[in-house]
Amino acid sequence: MVSFTTDWFSHNIETWQRVFTSVGWLGTEKDLRALEVGTWEGRSACWLLQHVCRSPGSKLVCIDNWAGAQQYGAAGKIYGLDSSIQSGHAVEERFDSNVQVLQAEGRVDKMKMESMKALATLIIAEGDPFHVVYIDCSHNPKDLIADAVMSWPLVRAGGLLIFDDYAWEDVVTLEEGQSPKHAIDAFLMLFSQELIVLVQSYQLVVQKMGPTHRAPHPGIAVASSDAGLGT
Repeated sequence: MVSFTTDWFSHNIETWQRVFTSVGWLGTEKDLRALEVGTWEGRSACWLLQHVCRSPGSKLVCIDNWAGAQQYGAAGKIYGLDSSIQSGHAVEERFDSNVQVLQAEGRVDKMKMESMKALATLIIAEGDPFHVVYIDCSHNPKDLIADAVMSWPLVRAGGLLIFDDYAWEDVVTLEEGQSPKHAIDAFLMLFSQELIVLVQSYQLVVQKMGPTHRAPHPGIAVASSDAGLGT
């Protein structure tokens, strides 16, 4: 049985089900490629392995430094992280165990390093692009915009880029104006001619368009929770 000590993901499952259904990737046996930038204990990774990257030919690449609760400093105590239960070693072992429980070792590649170094490695490798990239790493907007810009070339045309914590308001550990939303909005402005916003709620989901796409995205102005999805 998979094991987790935190749940920062389950409230997003309904959105993910709608999004992946809309692109035909939910429950499919197609060979799909996914990338997680920040994976922690693997809760979202396990969901992807069970519902999207299901076929033997699918691949999920997971980037994390697995530094554990220590990297959050005082914020870790605010959010109830335990320095022993959620130490880097313990979190990584839990991730490895969860992947093994799902018998998914052959579908998962771990990249234990800082996100920018890992993304640079993937860009240089010039491998197959990803159908979906999920960014849930540093909440510092400077780190986040770097992760987003470096992830974008790795997303295939028609693929998805998912940002966590777009509407996160409990930014008690950040200075004013330093929420993830600021970085994500900047990304939307920079790449507005290359994407369509599908969901704008707690998470933000965009679809990468081909080179002929020139329609401006509705992202900044849209207030609805599912901007580009039918109900």
